[in-house]
Amino acid sequence: MSPVGAGRCWPAGADGPRAQGRENPPPLGTEPGDAAGARWRPAEGRWYPRPDMATDLFETLYAEHRFINRVLGAFESYAEAVEAGEPFERHELNRFVFFLSQYAELGHHHKEEHVLIPALVDAGFSAPGGPLEFIRDQHRHERRLMRRLRRTAAQKQPWSAANRDEVVATVRELVQFERTHMEKENTLLFPEAIRQLHGEPRQRASQQLLEMQAAWDEDGYAAWLRELGEELVADHPPASAWPG
Repeated sequence: MSPVGAGRCWPAGADGPRAQGRENPPPLGTEPGDAAGARWRPAEGRWYPRPDMATDLFETLYAEHRFINRVLGAFESYAEAVEAGEPFERHELNRFVFFLSQYAELGHHHKEEHVLIPALVDAGFSAPGGPLEFIRDQHRHERRLMRRLRRTAAQKQPWSAANRDEVVATVRELVQFERTHMEKENTLLFPEAIRQLHGEPRQRASQQLLEMQAAWDEDGYAAWLRELGEELVADHPPASAWPG
């Protein structure tokens, strides 16, 4: 049995769709799917839409990874301010934890575990063990890190120096873990899934995702979460951009 399923394996050095040889982006509005807020990916020669613009399963997952990464960069900046002893609001930790719990855990991970993974299993990927179970294990580890931060964020008494050190260490561990996890999905799982999941199964999974997103955003909740993420990035500008 190969790492992915019978007769299937992740290609060495896989890095998403093949490059199209176009380094400079065309003006927005000149290609299908272009719109304000889309992002040019020169390695792929195309615009990628914002998460709320995407209609395809993989476009959505890639776009959400990029958005989560931007907020992780802001979270890193917050941790650096806490470590440096700069004035900071404990409430900000609650805002980061809330965003990641709702947008990443309940939103993004739910799509991977309840849309992508079942579609891959139906397409012949192994259900028990292997990379699909590995993804679930990674999600469980992320939840454990988030619970650690929630406890400190909800603490009634003022933070001690030990509390601040724990927050800084846990935020850095979470940011690094999330980035490594998403990079593995971007460069290993998603490219192989794109090759194997196409035609009607991909369309069916994309439609299921759209229905899930519509239910999630029927009262504007998903849009509000995106606004919260943008606020966090604006309030705590990331020191550097993470590729992807």
